[in-house]
Amino acid sequence: MYNIIFTSAPIVVFALFDKQFKAKYLLNNPAPNYFQGLLNLNFNKMTFWQSFGLALFNSALIGYSSVVILSESYEGKDTYMILVGNYMYSNIIIIVNLKILLISTCITPILIVSVLISIVSYFLIFFFLSQLPFLDVYKVIFR
Repeated sequence: MYNIIFTSAPIVVFALFDKQFKAKYLLNNPAPNYFQGLLNLNFNKMTFWQSFGLALFNSALIGYSSVVILSESYEGKDTYMILVGNYMYSNIIIIVNLKILLISTCITPILIVSVLISIVSYFLIFFFLSQLPFLDVYKVIFR
């Protein structure tokens, strides 16, 4: 559900509407732009490992901060791990969507709306699930 609902819509909008150059410019000047991809100048092993390292750092930071922030008040309670997991998941949803805005070269209103809808829909679904009596797991946040 995470990849389908909460992050795919902003990525699709980003892919469709983020344009660094106008089509006319790209048609008139194909060499400097299209050959970068053919020669693997933008996507190579170094870029992959830099992205991998950044993702590892981000996940470690989210995990560590979630445990540290919630440890003083909730540690030892039966719902501690559920709360930490939900807190980390909420942070991931927010960070991934905001990162889409940061890497975009052309921030359009539709991109902003799709990011906001994605974040708000996560919290609305989370709130709705917490109201269902048979899903006690989601009520942890509101205790």
